[in-house]
Amino acid sequence: MDVLLHALSAAPPFPGQGEQLRARAEDAVAAYPDDHTFRFRLATGQRRCARFTEAVDSLDAALRLLSAARLWDSPFRQQYLRDREVSLDLMRGYARTATRQQDAESRDEDIQQVRDRLQDPSMMIRLVGLVAALAVAITVFAAGVAETDPTASVRTRLGQEVALGASLLLLALMVTTATRFVGRHEKPR
Repeated sequence: MDVLLHALSAAPPFPGQGEQLRARAEDAVAAYPDDHTFRFRLATGQRRCARFTEAVDSLDAALRLLSAARLWDSPFRQQYLRDREVSLDLMRGYARTATRQQDAESRDEDIQQVRDRLQDPSMMIRLVGLVAALAVAITVFAAGVAETDPTASVRTRLGQEVALGASLLLLALMVTTATRFVGRHEKPR
């Protein structure tokens, strides 16, 4: 078993290598639960299968077995401790990568929702309706001021007409800009 596990561990990488090593090492640990080298090989297989927490647990068990056998100065101890640190570093790296990937996916979903809202025809209708309502409100206000002040000079009335024209021009500009903005986002799809 030891030769087989060592050969699987030391062999050049091939598909399914980590899974085979892990499965064979589990069999060896079940048959020989007090052998620290089998626990180490199990940890190696678990690490290659990205099971970092299990690998750390297996290495901790191997270190406990070394201590129980009073092999504190064994060269295996240093190797097990190094592999434990490597497994912990990989676990932290994968956790950071997973967090970044989740953040990126969440951001992509948010961006897609905004794009969908901008490309939704009902959103454009609401935007045009809001701008039209604002233009009507300005027009009504300007017309109301003109009607309430019958003694207003020609200059004041002309200013009100210019304000009314400017509000209508602003309405047309906003509708045109909104239409182009939405139209531009629809082309990449």
